[in-house]
Amino acid sequence: MKSTKAQSLVKRLVGGKLSEMATYSDLFQKTNDAIFLLDLDNSQVLECNPAAAKLLDTPDLEGQDFLAWATPDSREILKKHFQSLQKADAQETSFDLSFLNRKKEEIILELSSGRLKLADYCEVIQIIAKDVTAERHATRALLAANEKLAILSTTDEMTKLFNFRYFKAELEKEHTRSLRHKKPYAIILCDIDHFKNFNDKNGHLEGDEALRRAAAILQSRSRQTDIVARYGGEEFVVLCPEVDGQQAQVLAEALRKNIANENFPHGEKQPLGRVTISIGVASFPADSREPDELLRLADQALYEAKAGGRNQVRAILKKAA
Repeated sequence: MKSTKAQSLVKRLVGGKLSEMATYSDLFQKTNDAIFLLDLDNSQVLECNPAAAKLLDTPDLEGQDFLAWATPDSREILKKHFQSLQKADAQETSFDLSFLNRKKEEIILELSSGRLKLADYCEVIQIIAKDVTAERHATRALLAANEKLAILSTTDEMTKLFNFRYFKAELEKEHTRSLRHKKPYAIILCDIDHFKNFNDKNGHLEGDEALRRAAAILQSRSRQTDIVARYGGEEFVVLCPEVDGQQAQVLAEALRKNIANENFPHGEKQPLGRVTISIGVASFPADSREPDELLRLADQALYEAKAGGRNQVRAILKKAA
């Protein structure tokens, strides 16, 4: 293989040390940051400082391909980066990449790389590397913990639906959006019929399972744009954007049928011979222009559905002032 300019220069130097030509030769040896000097043409390690050898747990890095120590994904990124460094006007850049040390342990390195001129006719790639493995893992763990906490703070533990606090926040957002764009929205409030009877006859564990099953049906049968939440106890609520009262009643009736047609364990012990739900519907702006009032009206309609025999959908047709 034909020697590159940098390799030829190394051979000519006393002791073969490129760092002796740089203005920081003393710092090169003593700094805690790993420094690699690479051939600009083929990414071969021409020289590295003691910190670099310690970082990769390898005393004889010189002469090796720097890319060989990178993980496959990082290697592809480095290849493209080195190609860009071959341009005379390449800018120094910093980024994180993953490498494997001699023990095949993955480490995350923060790299700063650029071209370093050693002589009028010779330039190399200089890489300064810092081990940020612990720091990045700690950051990822914190982000994962925060994400989990965010999910827990908005999710009902039993049913895995959104909780009512999240629903209320989304209701306020949807109300503001609907006011601005003059769009309707609706609230569908559902309650499992004779749920106390179900618990008394089958036990609370079976009751919890029935709640989870009903929640899964409501979630899967609602539109992707709908917000389905547990209202409390055996009640569920669905926020339906860009839906008027009549459309909401159609959606509510479909939900009612899906629950009634589901073969719930122990459903035959219920007063209606199966597990059913009653539903109340209220819509903006036809029924009210206030979100809290819409919830109250949906609850009132739900009460009328129960009083009327259960397993049905009711709506309060109250015109807004």
